[in-house]
Amino acid sequence: MEEFDKNIITKFLEVETVRELAFILDTPYKTLKYNLYKARDEDKYEVFEIKKRNGGIRRICAPISGIKRLQKNLSIKLNHLHNPKFCAHGYVKERNIITNA
Repeated sequence: MEEFDKNIITKFLEVETVRELAFILDTPYKTLKYNLYKARDEDKYEVFEIKKRNGGIRRICAPISGIKRLQKNLSIKLNHLHNPKFCAHGYVKERNIITNA
């Protein structure tokens, strides 16, 4: 994994346009614009069901690859901006149910 450029954080906080956001998220402007404004919400996710151990059904809404890539890039930027409280363990890197215990 590349070393994170701290200058990106400053740029991310100063974003004012979709074009600037596309640059920060390392995605083509037209792709971001399409996913934000043109693509129908129901086309952005693949919906399917899987069986649970107890016999029930779990509905999964998985993002298509383009949306998933955007979410991942955004997640990386946001994780560098956010400093979670010591008591938070869910979805925090290097924390889990064992560190919570």
